[in-house]
Amino acid sequence: MYIVKVIICVFFLITGFSCGKAPSDSPVIRMALLKGPSAIAFSNLLDSVYCIQGKRFEIVLYDNPMKVQALMIQKKVDVAVLPLSSAVNLYNKNTGYSLLACPVWGNLFWISSGSRTDKSPFPIFLFGQGTTSDVLLKYLQSVSALQDVYPDYTYSTPQDMFRALMSRQISDAILPEPFVSLALQKDSSLFVCCDLAKKFSPVGFAQTAVVVSSEIKQDIHLLNSVDSLLSVSVRKSTPENPETESRLIHYKILPGKIDLATVYDRCRIEYRSRSSVRNSVDSLLQVIFKYYPKSIGGKFPDDRFYISDNSI
Repeated sequence: MYIVKVIICVFFLITGFSCGKAPSDSPVIRMALLKGPSAIAFSNLLDSVYCIQGKRFEIVLYDNPMKVQALMIQKKVDVAVLPLSSAVNLYNKNTGYSLLACPVWGNLFWISSGSRTDKSPFPIFLFGQGTTSDVLLKYLQSVSALQDVYPDYTYSTPQDMFRALMSRQISDAILPEPFVSLALQKDSSLFVCCDLAKKFSPVGFAQTAVVVSSEIKQDIHLLNSVDSLLSVSVRKSTPENPETESRLIHYKILPGKIDLATVYDRCRIEYRSRSSVRNSVDSLLQVIFKYYPKSIGGKFPDDRFYISDNSI
């Protein structure tokens, strides 16, 4: 099966999207991508021009996940990359987007200055009740991993928490990349107190989902071409690639020069698709459903949410 997948991937590399620049008036396959680890994973696509079966493959970057969700509800994007819980929630609202792959495998870190004045238990700041960071914190507290803290939802974005941490308004926060590496680079007194993904599982967790519209899912050749393009892009989007850092800075995914190898290591970037992600996704959804079922629409997705290997 592995050899078959490799042959198919090479075939689509040759025939599926190596067609040079598509005409500006050609049909478009639009992909919505959030700034952060997802954009880091697919950075190779940001300033490249591809076409798949005569259609331009267009990437649009967004700061706010709510904007991506709104576009999905309006069916204005063909491919979207967003948190897994949001993807399941939208699927359960009959938006028609199914899971193709998971490219980011857990990058949530408890960062601390160690200068807290509160007695135990003390607040740990995180963004958004019911988010993955909130659910993981509750889960880890239930297994006695993090007993001395309680969540504080004062800040609604990681950007706000980062600024509060740097100005010493708060002493403890759960942040994703690239804010973790940036904070540690700017303030040497800060340290990683806990890697939540590693605490949850030695192999991390399926944090981010790549979903595709029902139209792409139903066109097997188009689906395979999209899958191959995304897989190859992740393999090319590496810290060793001399263009990666300048590209990430240009698109304001990174604020400036940083230890890119460390950022990638903490992001846990690995493109896994179709049946290879099913067990990991189910494991995380079990935890989310236990602690905050509302965030996934109050139920588990049915089998149609998952795109099987039979589509190859």
